[in-house]
Amino acid sequence: MNKNRILFLVLGSTQRSVLISQVDKALKFLEEHHIPVGVIWFQGPKSFVSRLIAKDVAITNGSVSKTIFVPIIGKPHWLFRQLVKASLWRLLWPNSKENGKIIIQSRFMDLVNIATELREKCPNSIYVIYEIRGVLSVEKEYLAMHQEIKVDKKEINFLKQQEKMAATRADAIICVSERFKRYLIQEYSLDAEKIDVIPSCVDTEAFFYNQAMRNEERARLNLENRYVVIYSGSMFAWQLPEQMVKVFSIIKKIRDDAYFLVLTNEAETILSYIKAEKINTSDYHILNVKHQDVHKHLMVSDVALLLREDHLVNNVASPVKFAEYIRCGLPVILTRGIGDLDSIVEQNKIGLVLDNLHDLPKSTKELESFVNINWSDKEREEISNIGKAIFSRENYIDVYRKLYLL
Repeated sequence: MNKNRILFLVLGSTQRSVLISQVDKALKFLEEHHIPVGVIWFQGPKSFVSRLIAKDVAITNGSVSKTIFVPIIGKPHWLFRQLVKASLWRLLWPNSKENGKIIIQSRFMDLVNIATELREKCPNSIYVIYEIRGVLSVEKEYLAMHQEIKVDKKEINFLKQQEKMAATRADAIICVSERFKRYLIQEYSLDAEKIDVIPSCVDTEAFFYNQAMRNEERARLNLENRYVVIYSGSMFAWQLPEQMVKVFSIIKKIRDDAYFLVLTNEAETILSYIKAEKINTSDYHILNVKHQDVHKHLMVSDVALLLREDHLVNNVASPVKFAEYIRCGLPVILTRGIGDLDSIVEQNKIGLVLDNLHDLPKSTKELESFVNINWSDKEREEISNIGKAIFSRENYIDVYRKLYLL
């Protein structure tokens, strides 16, 4: 019997929606495959007290073995590190003498670095996995550029040091794309064997394609005779909402039946660009829908949009919305350089990759050929199956077992 104990470390700054959609579902999946994972969640005092009052344990929802909430102070940084280190060691020490390893996994480089420091106290007992979703220092610079604010170079340099330390000192790394893996190997001179790629996976039961449901929903929404172009997600500058609307505008000139369906809780942002393009009110609809209803709107659509700039932030990414799109049978119009997605689209012939986002008129001929394709229900089912084959967690269970030394 394997005696390894697996602990997932979470920092309270994580958005609740991210915890539920990415972390919670992953942990439930592991437990369903008889890999129990405990959670240690470090939170600021205010969040900690609020959670106690609300009795909110959303991350576990009764399925994860055990969640321990630990109050900490976020600033100054040196005090935060000492408090986390002391709290974590107090929790780990009783188990450090037992047979088997304590396997610590986290997405937070601070927590990874603290865990590797504790490993020095009992090197044969602690094993650290760094799950990297992006390059935080580069993301900070990218965000500052789009918000036109001054970059704090001291903060960026500190983050880069911490990123390098976490990547080089962790025993194993999970990243979300093959391009990210190549970046990590080159940037930190890492051994390729140390890194496993698990993309942003989709809940294949919540997102799927069903022809009867598609036809029923299209009739209910009076979209039977429309060519529905959909975008689902936020409206941050790097989501390129302005270019998104321009792409739709080109499609509208090609197909008079084109209809723009936008799922977002930031309607005013996209609406300003829609008005600038003078798109008729009868040719678009902006909705704020619950996560559990997103798949229905994806399913009624004909094609999805996913546009990003060719930048390192996007080059290493794996946006889960792409997995949701294709799992619901949607071909995708996307820009080149978003993680491994252009390769997936071109190899499987399930979309159109745009090379020149800043000169969209040059893409008109490509768009014209693409949007005039009539995708059959069988072809949409095949797209959905490709989504399941690539982005279902089930496909990575052996990778998880290897990572957890099982």
